[in-house]
Amino acid sequence: MTRIYLIFIYLLICFCTANAQSAERQQNEQPLQEVFQTELVYPQEKGEFQLTFAPRFSRKDEERTVETPVRLEYGITNRWQIEVEFNPYSRRRPAESVNAETGAGDVAVSTKYSFLNVKNSNYHSSVQFEIGFPTGNVDKGLSEGFVEYQPSASFARDFPKLNRLQIFSQIGVNFKQRVVTPREPEENESAAPEFILNGGFFAPYKKARFVGEINYKTNRRSGGGNETEVYLTPGFVYKLPGRWEIGIGAPIGISRDADNFRFIAQAVFEF
Repeated sequence: MTRIYLIFIYLLICFCTANAQSAERQQNEQPLQEVFQTELVYPQEKGEFQLTFAPRFSRKDEERTVETPVRLEYGITNRWQIEVEFNPYSRRRPAESVNAETGAGDVAVSTKYSFLNVKNSNYHSSVQFEIGFPTGNVDKGLSEGFVEYQPSASFARDFPKLNRLQIFSQIGVNFKQRVVTPREPEENESAAPEFILNGGFFAPYKKARFVGEINYKTNRRSGGGNETEVYLTPGFVYKLPGRWEIGIGAPIGISRDADNFRFIAQAVFEF
């Protein structure tokens, strides 16, 4: 009889532990992998890959641009990930031309280290560093011809009582070094450093995520540039079965130097 009691107690402990671990996994599950123009704090888990395909269209006055960036992330540890992004196809039609230029775009590699639930709180942060390489054709307008160095930091705050609503932000600087010069002087973009400030929120509702971002980038503060881009970016993300996530975002330019309109479609898969 004593053995039966011991077996019963053992099975009860196992059942309670499994339920607690399941609830903990559900609570710690990332409510969202990606938004559209801001780097979130979440890393890939150790040994996990994430593939993101995010084709985008932009219009500025009469100029039209299509890009097809592909991003692959890999978790080295549960906090540290590496990433490579490449743009296999770009299409740009300048405002003064009826002919479009096509070809591959630039390549970037980056790394991120995250601090989730800092001191068991609802606050998160991460630091990132990205290097971009001008592999696209500068004379076709598919690259600006810079090697770019971009350190940044991201911050987030969860609100569990509001259905895990989160507010997030990112701050960074993009340093540029010209390595390729276009033949046409008017195509020679400024190499002034850019200051970047992004922020926003996402609000989960069942499998849907409603996203709002404001994105700010300027090189005026560096004493060599004269451009400021500001976007309001509403979006919608839906989590599909099998670790898929799809979304659409529509950045709207609200400053003179910004694109008039952008459209971003996004598909994310973890494996």
